[in-house]
Amino acid sequence: MDKFENYLSLTRDERMQFLKDSITELYPFTDDDIELYNDKLDFNILSYNSRIKWSYLLLEKYRDKWDWNSIEQNDIISRNFNLALLFPDKVTSSLSKCDCFRNLDFCENLDYHCEKFEKPVAIVSRGIIKDLYVYRLMDYLINEKIINDKALLMLYLLDRELDFVGKQDH
Repeated sequence: MDKFENYLSLTRDERMQFLKDSITELYPFTDDDIELYNDKLDFNILSYNSRIKWSYLLLEKYRDKWDWNSIEQNDIISRNFNLALLFPDKVTSSLSKCDCFRNLDFCENLDYHCEKFEKPVAIVSRGIIKDLYVYRLMDYLINEKIINDKALLMLYLLDRELDFVGKQDH
């Protein structure tokens, strides 16, 4: 059975949407990229992206566009920012009173080794991964920089399809 059989059985529109969603989640967009393409990006999916160089300024700038449930589940963000302190009106997590020797008003120790810090459990509720092989391939191609920026932009912005083909019987 061909690994990409499920992917290839999708309609062209479904394949394009899948590839666009994968790029949005996997590509290391810069602040400038997000600024330039903010009207074309799906911020619900972008909120899952762990390859963005996240900053308070970036979170604040697009405060009303992020999917805050996804932001809370994004391990890179929750490890580096106390979201309950910075965005109490947007997140469901709450400040937990520090009960270690520090006796702080709230716990801001985001280190994984702190036994007192309760991180949100990452549960991805999206069902967009229609073919895990294609998703992993996109992850690999982007991570290894095998697909260049122009190819990704062509795919994402110009709605051009990449062909994922294996050996074909003739």
